[in-house]
This record gives sequence, C-alpha cells and structure tokens, in this order.
Amino acid sequence: MKQTEDQKEIRRLKKHLQDLTDSVLLYIAAVDAEVGPDETILSGQSKRLAQLTNALEIQNDRARYFGLNVDHRKDDKGKVIKKLLKRK
Repeated sequence: MKQTEDQKEIRRLKKHLQDLTDSVLLYIAAVDAEVGPDETILSGQSKRLAQLTNALEIQNDRARYFGLNVDHRKDDKGKVIKKLLKRK
C-alpha cells in the first residue's frame, strides 16, 4: 500500500513535534536540577522560574498526550529523559 503525501506529511510533522517535546523534557529536567525540589525554593525569582517551568510542563504534556498519543497513565517521563540523555 502506497502512502499518500498527506500521510507522509503527518509523519514528518509528528517527528518534529516529538523532537520539540523531547527538548522541552530535557530543558525542564535541567531547570529542576538547578532549582531543586519545591521545598527548597526560597527566592522570589526561583519561585517564578518554578511556576513558569510548571506551566511549560503542562503544555508539553498536552502536546505529548494529544498530539503524539502518549498514554498519560503509562507515561514515565523520568525513563524518557534517561533515554534521551543516553542519545546525546
């Protein structure tokens, strides 16, 4: 069965979305490592950074769950991040 141009374009766009959401996961992991757990956030600037990172994570989850059909019940972001870091 020959794939249509639309199917090829959908696969290409999903690949770009996957790359983007993977980059966001790595960014969030790096920020979390810098800032530390929520209990240790003292400065207003760090609190604001944590709030912005949380908002980014929510939007990234939406893209992964609805755009890439990742099952949120089986989603293990820690495992995904480890796998991504191994690739680098």
